[in-house]
Amino acid sequence: MPVSKGTIMVTRTHIGVQLAVLLLVLLFISSCGGSHAFLDHSFNFGYVEKVAVIPFENLSASQMAGKHATTAFLTELLASETFIVIEPGETAKALSEMNALRNPSLDLQQIKDLGKRLGAQALIFGSVSESGSTRSGGISINTVTLDLRMVETETGATVWSATRTDGRPGLMASLFGLSPKSNAETMRECSRNVLKSLIK
Repeated sequence: MPVSKGTIMVTRTHIGVQLAVLLLVLLFISSCGGSHAFLDHSFNFGYVEKVAVIPFENLSASQMAGKHATTAFLTELLASETFIVIEPGETAKALSEMNALRNPSLDLQQIKDLGKRLGAQALIFGSVSESGSTRSGGISINTVTLDLRMVETETGATVWSATRTDGRPGLMASLFGLSPKSNAETMRECSRNVLKSLIK
């Protein structure tokens, strides 16, 4: 029995829809990152009015990753308009006076003292464990991994912590004719996404 033109057109349309859905799924998967987060639901986050961001520690192979990540995170935190963010210069000055400017971790007394100096109810610590471009099977990937935690300054307890990895494989750029995301763009995206586990 011969196949009608209508049947052929319907079949082609069906295949086209399936391919479009497949490409959208691939795009979604490739642009997704991985994250893990902890939130202390017994803590009253409404108590936190001012926060200070401690310069992030760099554990990656990229020399300036810590500085770039700190700047990107501060920008996204300010854009959220959730907390009053202490000026980075004030935070650096207070840390310097406490001889703790280059110390990525503070002890309980230092946390309390810094909170009093800055009038901050919480401090945010962070580190960059991965930042850069890698190639695998001919695919280029810019990847950033951030590890963050918020500590309240009265008891030094961690009330929020999160790890987030973001990056887009070059395969999608090839399929859609787009330029792959730069490391700076990936850094901003990672900062924005990791905050979603803290700010709803």
